[in-house]
Amino acid sequence: MLPRPPYLAIESVSCVDRAGAAVLMSPAVYSTNVGGEGLSRLSFGSGVPWLGSAADLASIVVRYQAGYGPRPEDVDHGHRCAMLMTIARLYANRGDGLTAEFREDRFVQSIFAPYRVWI
Repeated sequence: MLPRPPYLAIESVSCVDRAGAAVLMSPAVYSTNVGGEGLSRLSFGSGVPWLGSAADLASIVVRYQAGYGPRPEDVDHGHRCAMLMTIARLYANRGDGLTAEFREDRFVQSIFAPYRVWI
């Protein structure tokens, strides 16, 4: 499972082989499956015969792009509203310090709630 959804694209997948050298994997040996809420799973084909144990999985490094897109308009409307409200509140209360009440703003949390992903 790739953390930090929504997933956009894989940049590279590499692993450390048994000799300790970093090896860049060909895109032909892996694929991604995008599921609900933007969560993605990286799957390996039969071209990676040594892969199988948890230690093997720990040797894999995946570089990928996550987010909504390159333009500000690509960000979901709910996220933009919550960010603007938070920025406005920080501006209005500048110099007051961040209080627990500010961090626990239930209204802003309710806007972000549909986008929260538990992995």
